[in-house]
Amino acid sequence: MFSGRKITRSYRLFFAALLLFAGATFASAARASVALSTLDFPSAKATVAYGINANGDVVGTYVDQNGTNHGFLLTAGQYVSIDPPGSLFTEARGINANGNIVGDYIGNDGNLHGFFLGPDGFKDISVSGHLNTIPVKISSEGVIVGCYHDTDTMGTMHGWVRNEDSLNVYPTPASMNNGITPRGEVAGFFTDLMTMQTHGYILSNGTTTQVDFPGSTATRVWDLNPHGEAVGSYLDPTTHVLRGFKYRKGLFAPVDLPSAKSTRPFGINPEGDIVGAFVDQNGKTHGFLVSRGEQKSDDDEREDE
Repeated sequence: MFSGRKITRSYRLFFAALLLFAGATFASAARASVALSTLDFPSAKATVAYGINANGDVVGTYVDQNGTNHGFLLTAGQYVSIDPPGSLFTEARGINANGNIVGDYIGNDGNLHGFFLGPDGFKDISVSGHLNTIPVKISSEGVIVGCYHDTDTMGTMHGWVRNEDSLNVYPTPASMNNGITPRGEVAGFFTDLMTMQTHGYILSNGTTTQVDFPGSTATRVWDLNPHGEAVGSYLDPTTHVLRGFKYRKGLFAPVDLPSAKSTRPFGINPEGDIVGAFVDQNGKTHGFLVSRGEQKSDDDEREDE
């Protein structure tokens, strides 16, 4: 079930421009060097990094030479393959500071099932009464967010928050909850079924903030850290490809890798490190890790005082 492997391909670049957008600069940009590393599971045809915890452990999915998806954990420089028993397809999507992992897999019935992987092994956390369950992230307190859907990913798709044995469902259809902070703030996106435009959102203290990248008809928020930094992707209105962004307090900053055809950030940890996936000029998908030199911005430090 598990096999440890070392990283075989990595390179580092420094680019302060990553945190700049339209003349607006995050407070951390001037204080932090930014290092970029590619993440490729050994011998994989494709790799996607979905989540990163405060310790720097990364989870995601890779495609083997036979075209099968497996989950993976990258910890202490070692890749570990993750596959629930009987799975035909696996995605490891979130990991918390305790090392607990959530994700989804396809079983023999052809449906997506949710899993939790902790010290006692795998546990099924599929939502009862629905065909497909996708757990996306898990907080340090063990609160899990994700979505479920049946035969479509629109009208029957709803984001949810699972706290111990309770399940709170986001009422908006075609929604997906993707990030959760220790304070219970939730990040995600939904598709307006009238206009078919996709909007990101952040739920905080009963208030919903809609997140739309300027000029784009499709914005997806994929994660949120305790300092209010969100990451996601948007459809570029000019090139019609997916681009990455970082969002905080109404400001957007690009997260686009040099020479990449497209970029999709999927996870951000409390230190501001970002993981995701990009497509290179040859059409191959790689995972990536953007590590921020400083852990907190000036605004973050003031908020913690």
